Amino acid sequence: MKRMKRLKIIMVILIVIVVILVGFAYRTIYFDYGNDLFMKKKGKQLGFTEKVYKANDGSEISYLEGPDNGEPLLLIHGQMVSKEDYAKVLPKLSNHFHIFAVDCYGHGKSSKNPDKYQLIPIRDDLIDFMRDVIRDKTFLSGHSSGALISAAIAAKEKEQVKGLLLEDGPFFSTEPARAENTFSYLEFKTIHDFLAQKVEKNYTRYYLNHTYMKSLFNKDGKDNWDFIVKNPFSKRIRENSGKMPIVWYYPPEIGLNGIIFLTRNMQDGTGNYDLRFGEAFYDFSWFYGV
Repeated sequence: MKRMKRLKIIMVILIVIVVILVGFAYRTIYFDYGNDLFMKKKGKQLGFTEKVYKANDGSEISYLEGPDNGEPLLLIHGQMVSKEDYAKVLPKLSNHFHIFAVDCYGHGKSSKNPDKYQLIPIRDDLIDFMRDVIRDKTFLSGHSSGALISAAIAAKEKEQVKGLLLEDGPFFSTEPARAENTFSYLEFKTIHDFLAQKVEKNYTRYYLNHTYMKSLFNKDGKDNWDFIVKNPFSKRIRENSGKMPIVWYYPPEIGLNGIIFLTRNMQDGTGNYDLRFGEAFYDFSWFYGV
């Protein structure tokens, strides 16, 4: 009898462990790393709608518009993400502002045209967007490259901008002779090198082999990058090359799946980000006409 009781207890413990592991793996695999489910889960409930603005040359700017709960606030995201990058703050912001969150060219659902991957065309089309769609003095906030765009808009269209918030804007670190010494520029070089070669078709796999970030993991002669990042993610790519690799035992909180998820791109069909936008920061064509 005692032996049977022990066996039952062991079985219960094993079942509990399996259930916990399955739940843990499910959460990790199906976690919304790119906030792609914002509109399905919260957006419509909050009164957000997804719309498209057509610029004078026919280029399309996809944007989210929230309910009219205050003065207008235009949000301009940073590189490699999309308007959904603001998903976690949109619920609270929309209680106080009339939100407009745009996809920059080369990102999300907006047009993919390298001729538009420069500060001046993006700035001018967003000024037209403010005039044609928002039609009121606007609070403006931009993150990273979006901060550069926001500053450029405010400098040219002072009468249209009521307030300006710049988040982590690389105002000097993107300039020639300074940019080359930054981590971001070395990542743009990875993009440039990938686009220049013809052998590897999957950017994430190329990134895992060539990113400068691996030097931050490898310390004291230990190849931590390969063990912790490259090998497990490469295995997932081999198992399903058409989807972004997710390592089930890395919880979202440690950020590794999130970092690799940022490599989604239009070129290999895993995402909407056009790698040529990043190349504009590598060859400095972003600054043409400035």
